[in-house]
Amino acid sequence: MVGVGGGRKDALMFIVGGLVGATLFALSYGWLVTAFPAIFADLAGGEVTVASTGINEYSDLSGKLPALAVAGAIAVALMFGAWMLPKKFNC
Repeated sequence: MVGVGGGRKDALMFIVGGLVGATLFALSYGWLVTAFPAIFADLAGGEVTVASTGINEYSDLSGKLPALAVAGAIAVALMFGAWMLPKKFNC
């Protein structure tokens, strides 16, 4: 968004491409499920969440850990990954 505000055309194409891709996926989702059922098979036995949400009809993958702890662990992992990125990219 900042790049678009700065007038960069590549940033505008990035946003437009993402929106077009998401729209095409949403429109073709029904066909994709029938054409490739193995890709959209149930994960871990059906509808699941990453953390325990308190809704009994959905099982969770984190083993009853609080949602805040799971979100914190994911946030720390993402921050560490961002910290490990090089300061300059040689393109």
